[in-house]
Amino acid sequence: MNFSVVIVSFYSFHLIENIVKNFDENTNIIIIENSKDTKLKIKIESIYKNVKVIIPEKNLGFGPGINLGVKLSNSKYVLCLVADIEISKISINSLSNCIKKFNNFAIISPTFFKEDIHKNYSISSKKKILIDPISIEYGIKEVDRVDGAAFLVNKLIMEKICYMDENFFFYFELEDFCLRLNKNNQKIYVCDKIKFSHKGLASSHSSMSTKVQILRNWHYSWGKFYFYKKHYGYFFALKKTLPNLVRSIKYIILSIVKNKPDELIAHKATLKGLVNSYLLKKSFYR
Repeated sequence: MNFSVVIVSFYSFHLIENIVKNFDENTNIIIIENSKDTKLKIKIESIYKNVKVIIPEKNLGFGPGINLGVKLSNSKYVLCLVADIEISKISINSLSNCIKKFNNFAIISPTFFKEDIHKNYSISSKKKILIDPISIEYGIKEVDRVDGAAFLVNKLIMEKICYMDENFFFYFELEDFCLRLNKNNQKIYVCDKIKFSHKGLASSHSSMSTKVQILRNWHYSWGKFYFYKKHYGYFFALKKTLPNLVRSIKYIILSIVKNKPDELIAHKATLKGLVNSYLLKKSFYR
């Protein structure tokens, strides 16, 4: 295989093996396990000799986890994955063959099977339509942004231009990363004929659902403000996040009235993430 693989995991022990088993034994795979799950490390490394499970001293989150994995990888290209995706051997081989023929990119990503429901990319500016034989063969098109579920990155460009901003814990790190690549005239593509599926919000075991929901709410609201402040200024970010502020207060009141303590905690996390971002505090919540 002509690329390495990095998987960021957080209590994803029930999913990891389903991904790893589809790669050939010569593929270098690095799992960044943010939950200190030493049992997963022992199990996976004993079965798969091409897999290394790294357990950081603290939960790094997604972007910093990807950065660490890419730095530890041993190839020019690195396929970055979340744990709740399904990608077949056929898609893996197609992606490998694609980048043998088409390699002038910062990021290239497969696409969802069900694009009518949701796309894993967005196009916000005019792009040239690619009509060369290789682009037609793999359905390659230029985009402005991909999401973080599955994307193959050029490690040399990351080293030269930018790694992911480690102020983000998760949410908005890909938006930021892609925007900075665009500003440096680096190309981002998707392959419409190479497919995968993403369950979404299912990368951690169900036993951790409450903890994960609180983390997601806190960091989504913090990350949204930080992203817009970083690129467009404080007051623009405030304007973009005011609807989130109003909704969080509304749902906090409704949760109190309806006596739903779990929902109350989750909506409070949204509010706290916003307040801390407004006060320019770092993304500290873990």
